[in-house]
Amino acid sequence: MNPEPFSSLHFHLDSEGSKSLAKLGRWAKVLGSINIVLGGFNLVFSLPYFLPGNDMSFLAIPTIGAAAFLIYLGLQLTGSASHLRFAVISESDGEFAAALDQIRKYLFISSLAYLGSLIIILTLVIIASALGVGFEELLKNEPGPVSI
Repeated sequence: MNPEPFSSLHFHLDSEGSKSLAKLGRWAKVLGSINIVLGGFNLVFSLPYFLPGNDMSFLAIPTIGAAAFLIYLGLQLTGSASHLRFAVISESDGEFAAALDQIRKYLFISSLAYLGSLIIILTLVIIASALGVGFEELLKNEPGPVSI
């Protein structure tokens, strides 16, 4: 028995489906380009951290990591846009499957990044609330001066 349910993918599209795939490819290219540009800006703005005498040089590595992450996600999307464009032009099932695989990778990595960010933020909020850091102003019952 074959472990894969299908040995190949076959997609039959009408003109409306081709237009939808072309639009998906354009938006994937736009979003991928935005990610690449944001990653490039992040990389350029992290360069001053490497200057001698900078007290915040410990931020250089995470900033470059974030830039590389954004650029990688952008490359995934622009690659999937290219596969989608080629799949529509040549009606290639393999190219369409490759585009779907790259979009799947983008969505998976993005969801892991969002989940990781949520866990880090919640952990910091729990630690800050346990230590009582920054909550003194919220716990005051004294009315403040009202100026008109």
